[in-house]
Amino acid sequence: RLHGGGGGAVTLIPSIPILGVTGPAGAGKDTVARILQDRGWAIVAPMDRSKMFLLDLFAPQGLEARHLWGNRAAKNEAIPGLNGQTAAWLMHHFGTECVRGLWPSAMAMDLYRRIIGVQRYGWRGEAPGLLGPVPDLDRRPVFGMIPRYPLPAPVGIVCPGIRREDEAESVRHAGGQIWRIVGRSEPPGGKGERHPSEAHVSKIVADREVSNAGTLEDLRRVVEGVLAASGAERPALEGT
Repeated sequence: RLHGGGGGAVTLIPSIPILGVTGPAGAGKDTVARILQDRGWAIVAPMDRSKMFLLDLFAPQGLEARHLWGNRAAKNEAIPGLNGQTAAWLMHHFGTECVRGLWPSAMAMDLYRRIIGVQRYGWRGEAPGLLGPVPDLDRRPVFGMIPRYPLPAPVGIVCPGIRREDEAESVRHAGGQIWRIVGRSEPPGGKGERHPSEAHVSKIVADREVSNAGTLEDLRRVVEGVLAASGAERPALEGT
């Protein structure tokens, strides 16, 4: 149990595993998160709140949820209403240069609060005022969306896109571990390599390295093997 700012006790889901996922651009961080999501894990990403702000602001110009939470092709799709700019461009200038660049501790603290929110409120955390409703996208539960139907407690919480040590520390402070995805990345000189936050990724201390050097099924087997070896998932919740 933790104590909230109002003095009330916060009852957490017991023994829920928490994982932060880091690695270079193109390593497969979101892919690992989706593999865990298929097993009943909730995704809580550092950039979710910034993406919600961008969606609210630029939806009239044609920005859609798929541009922000979709695959790499969707994130790099030119949006005519934004003068041909992409969601990746927006996230770089707002999320990286503005939020992460100027107020990194604020993003790290926000991540910690949202992890605790899922532990307290369950799968799609019904904590008022943290995030507004967002569209379903590829079954991804974005924390803060008010459920339209009953959902079981998540098997665990995975936080993909950890790019700074203070974000990693938020995961650890909530009782989690950090996985570094290795074996795959963008070609040298790619956009990710020039991403300012990439300089911080290599400095993050990871608890475990997960190899992504083969196919999607190979990665799935590696993730399942690591989970089995570490005993991360609670058997009582598997299949929920």
